[in-house]
Amino acid sequence: MSLFDDFTSSSDIGSRLFLSCIRLIVSRNCVPGHVFFLLVLPLCNKVLLFPGSHHGIVISMSGDLTLSVVPIEKPEDVNVILGHSHFIKTAEDLYEAVAGAVPVALFGLAFCEASADRLVRIEGNDEGLKELAGKNALHIGSGHSFLLFLRNCYPINVLNTIKNVQEVCTIYCATANPVEVIIAETHLGRGILGVIDGLSPVGVEGPVDVQNRIDLLRKFGYKRG
Repeated sequence: MSLFDDFTSSSDIGSRLFLSCIRLIVSRNCVPGHVFFLLVLPLCNKVLLFPGSHHGIVISMSGDLTLSVVPIEKPEDVNVILGHSHFIKTAEDLYEAVAGAVPVALFGLAFCEASADRLVRIEGNDEGLKELAGKNALHIGSGHSFLLFLRNCYPINVLNTIKNVQEVCTIYCATANPVEVIIAETHLGRGILGVIDGLSPVGVEGPVDVQNRIDLLRKFGYKRG
């Protein structure tokens, strides 16, 4: 057991839990390859933190709510769009949206049903990306979420088209960065609270950085001049 903290009082549980979560994240970063589980025991006002064997972080709250961090697994050259939608028509409509916006795009998408058969529905025109989308969607396991993996195009080329698909409710991220998905799980199912999209900033841009940014956009052809 790595950490054992006493709560001073039941009214202080919220702040103590928050601090324990911070310690958990720090502990994970200090011990690469290890996982830690934070168990809240309200009856005895204890927090237990101990290593586990699965990738990600799991926080268990009295058995009623579990928070976990699920990484999206993908090659570095693949872009991903993660969103929330509804209705089984999502899979075919997203296929048509991407294929219509960028005909040369290679893509695979997965949509998680939240009722009836509760299957991960797969569409796309690249078998490898379809398999990758299905695997990650099942791992995330959040009802009505969808994952779209892209090659030969960028999210900026298809994002507005996807937003305008009738079934789409929310876009969580559109990126080539490493992504971690924050999941909440109850007795009903799993939901996405948010994402960690890439790394934290290390400073504020200076004049040289500003010019580099301006030049980069013109090199890519997104700006004139």
